Amino acid sequence: MGEQNWQHGNNDELKSFLLCYDNNIALIDEVRNIPENSVKTEDYIMILCTGGVASVNINDRTYHAEKNDFLFCHPNTILMSSIYSADFTFKGIVMARDFAREFGTFLSDGWNVMISMDKSPIVHMTEKEAKVYTGYWEILRAKLSGERLQHHKEIVTSLLIAFVYELRDATERLRIVNNTQYRSSEKLFSRFMEMLTSTYPKQREVSFYAKQLCVSAKYLSAVCKQVSGETASVIINKYIVSDIKYMLRQRELSIKQVAYQLGFRNLSFFGKYTKRSIGMSPKSYRQAVRTGSMPQHEDQYSVK
Repeated sequence: MGEQNWQHGNNDELKSFLLCYDNNIALIDEVRNIPENSVKTEDYIMILCTGGVASVNINDRTYHAEKNDFLFCHPNTILMSSIYSADFTFKGIVMARDFAREFGTFLSDGWNVMISMDKSPIVHMTEKEAKVYTGYWEILRAKLSGERLQHHKEIVTSLLIAFVYELRDATERLRIVNNTQYRSSEKLFSRFMEMLTSTYPKQREVSFYAKQLCVSAKYLSAVCKQVSGETASVIINKYIVSDIKYMLRQRELSIKQVAYQLGFRNLSFFGKYTKRSIGMSPKSYRQAVRTGSMPQHEDQYSVK
């Protein structure tokens, strides 16, 4: 299988079900190894359903997949319980976040695409598009499982660059993405998203990020709205809510510990923020998760 040294971040939960990997990418295809507990991704995950059907919970929303459906998850996505048929098969690729950043030169509107796919993480591929994906997956498997030659990274990187362009061409026709080039705005938006996703605990104020980026909070919010269709505060809140939900699912932590780890020094404010964001108190959310009584579409609540 070749050298196995997937060491990016703290993805110990993911390591257990990888087929083969190097420092930058990994392949998965064994459904029996998918963890039952919730997993918060630190990297990019791309999965093509090649047979059967499945139901997967992503950030507290349930999505259904069948043959030739393609699932995309970016860092900070929370994957929870999945249900799949006995004949369910898939081919998946995990790409380390730091490695993916190297594609910035080639994908100038990368975060625009990420935001779009976050809203609709599953798209249906044609039979031809699915065969192209499978072809790249098989070549990558051969390169990862074989002898590591001198130019291993360059070869794999070139394959992934071609694959990403193929993938974008396949999914672009199914999604509405603003193709207008906002050169300086796109650059600022990308820097904002990089800062937001790499910050922990995440700051809640738009002004914090605006100051770091040397712009006003009003201008940053306007740029986010222009590029992604959402204001900076809405984007920030989504990521904070994702962290709250994930941390509240960790039963070994008290609610007070969760609040402090997420940067809320006031337990009362944390309770009000959670209530306003997801429609229930931290205690109620944890109880709903434990009993399986989570209300539908509770993630529609948002801090104004």
